[in-house]
Amino acid sequence: MKILAAIFAASIGVTLAVVATSGSSIAAYTGATSMVVPGDQLVYEIAIELQQHHITTSAAAKTQDKAAESSAEGTETFAIYAVGKDGVAFATVDASFKGIENGKPFESHTMTTAKVLPDGRLRVRDQFGLGISDAMSFANTMSAEIARHVLRLGAVWTTQLTTPYARVIMQRKVANLKTYQGFSAYEVQSQGSGELIKTNDGIPATGTVAITGTSYYDRKDHLFIGEAVRTLMVVQPAASSHDNYSATMQVVLNAWTHGTPAPAAPSAAPPVPGTSPAGTPELRYASPAPIPSIYGSTPVATITPRQGP
Repeated sequence: MKILAAIFAASIGVTLAVVATSGSSIAAYTGATSMVVPGDQLVYEIAIELQQHHITTSAAAKTQDKAAESSAEGTETFAIYAVGKDGVAFATVDASFKGIENGKPFESHTMTTAKVLPDGRLRVRDQFGLGISDAMSFANTMSAEIARHVLRLGAVWTTQLTTPYARVIMQRKVANLKTYQGFSAYEVQSQGSGELIKTNDGIPATGTVAITGTSYYDRKDHLFIGEAVRTLMVVQPAASSHDNYSATMQVVLNAWTHGTPAPAAPSAAPPVPGTSPAGTPELRYASPAPIPSIYGSTPVATITPRQGP
């Protein structure tokens, strides 16, 4: 049975094609104004739970379930040190996580760099396993979609998510407008289902994918506030067995601190195009697919907004 972290990692770097096919009118986000300024800090809390079940049935009708579980929780703190003319903010990121990986405790602390795009997407240079980067990828996909749509209560649209490994149709609905962490945030509910195309090693696969979730987005500040997603993938490799891969992922904005002292930009930080005194080429930041090769559960996932400023 494959290790959960390896299954998630295999999906990183897959390009996602997002095509809006129906629903509310499209309004492409073209503003270059960033919602953050140098000295700001954004702290996101991330929690992941992963499960894998390999279920086999013998000739004697006995069922055997080999299970593996992993989990991770922690924070990514984005310290903004520069904002380009195109509205892209550059940040250092302090990522700290702890959890259990296949029964063994783990702890990680990483310093890296990132971009905060004007529509709220968070592009972290380094990728993290155990579904951590995948959770942020789901959040980024939602931010990009919301930026292209006019948000109003009751608005609906359909999105086709396509990777080399799966095809999924997502139904989105703007269900509510709430005060969340002191922000006025739209609540967007998602329901998706689809089919597998092949495994991450290129072998044709038969199976299904289900994704549900609830996202919160502050349209005024173009800021991603929070999201809870549950996914389930069922693979049928043989008549007498099947594999279930499930995940529960939560990303929540814990704090937006204004005006903190700006940290010094690291030597490897990406320059702003056209403004870098060194004139070095811009570093590339990964945008992983939001449909890794393992994903799980189904009732609509929700997160409870904190009240107050």
